[in-house]
Amino acid sequence: MPVSAGILLMRNASTSPEVLLLRSAEGRVWGPPKGHLNQSERCLDAALREIFEETGLTMDQFELVDGFREMVAYRSRSNRNKTVAFFLGRLSDSNAKINLSSEHTAYVWTSQKEAVSMVNIGTIKNLIKHAFAYCRRNKAIRNITTV
Repeated sequence: MPVSAGILLMRNASTSPEVLLLRSAEGRVWGPPKGHLNQSERCLDAALREIFEETGLTMDQFELVDGFREMVAYRSRSNRNKTVAFFLGRLSDSNAKINLSSEHTAYVWTSQKEAVSMVNIGTIKNLIKHAFAYCRRNKAIRNITTV
């Protein structure tokens, strides 16, 4: 059973799709919005709650990409095993503003290549690659090309 859930959020950009990364206030580590499940909370409900708490975005500003859910496991900086259920989202409101919570100090919309270089957890790097590949195969995000 996963202990955390999150949404890897992408948007259409003029030349290629971009993914949203947040920089944590604690370790200055970059990653997608995610967080712990509350007691008896379902993964998707937790992911939607976390993206709202961490970015201020609501479901009327993005949509979930059908068929994508990936389980990611890694060891945290505090040497704890973590498992996260990630869903894929596509920004639908081009005017949406990101309002960071106190858990984060910065955000960036960036390309697959740049995102993979910014993230320091191997399984999160793979998540980003898998999400872009999924979007290419399923034409889920426009302007997506091979990297």
